[in-house]
Amino acid sequence: GGGLLCCSDYYQPKDEQSLLEGAALKGCHDVHLTTVRLMRCPRSEGFFNCRKGDFMKYVYLVAAGALAAPMALAQSTDGRGWYGGVGYEYLVVDNDAINDRELDTLSITGGMNLNKSFGAEVTAATGIGDDSVNYGNYAAKTSLNHRIDLMGVARVPIAERLNLTGKLGVSNYEFQTKGWVQPASDVSARGFRNMDNGYAIAGEVGAEYALTKDLTVDAGYTYYDGIDTDTEFDTLKVGIKKKF
Repeated sequence: GGGLLCCSDYYQPKDEQSLLEGAALKGCHDVHLTTVRLMRCPRSEGFFNCRKGDFMKYVYLVAAGALAAPMALAQSTDGRGWYGGVGYEYLVVDNDAINDRELDTLSITGGMNLNKSFGAEVTAATGIGDDSVNYGNYAAKTSLNHRIDLMGVARVPIAERLNLTGKLGVSNYEFQTKGWVQPASDVSARGFRNMDNGYAIAGEVGAEYALTKDLTVDAGYTYYDGIDTDTEFDTLKVGIKKKF
């Protein structure tokens, strides 16, 4: 039944040590917030019944706790567990042979939350269609054979059920372009098939919203930059994940 934070008549801390020792005083309860211990006093004392100097001490302590929060969360085991999910992606690829080919893909993701803030995941994706062009003497279809991403994941909560997410990792991919070309009207058309495969650095920004304790929907934008190639592609995705 205590208020969130106050300096009551029972206790007026002069320094951090006094603040920690004051946990045993009447009307105060020990509350752990990262590496800082704050006091909760009876609601009747009110939040602003503090002298200005004491109130600012609390402000500084809360600020220090907020700055230390990522470190404390990284060491926490709360939130650890496995999850899996499926998603749809809109992908646009550009390389030496093709420009801005638009593809639809499906993805399957499996991952592990190390804690509430950090995790790692693997995603496998494949195309569910192709993008075709036809210029009269040239026709081709481009498709995604496969893509496998290995990503580290970071989460920042901004609301009770809403997190901003960031991911960084490496991807292995393979695109295929096949078709035919007729160099001149008196020359027979010739078929061809080009394979574009390799590795890329991948980075994603997105968000996730918890529908229930175990079910989450997510969306994000991912950019892929080929390693030692001119291939680059990006995706917009939506998906759903379930914790196990």
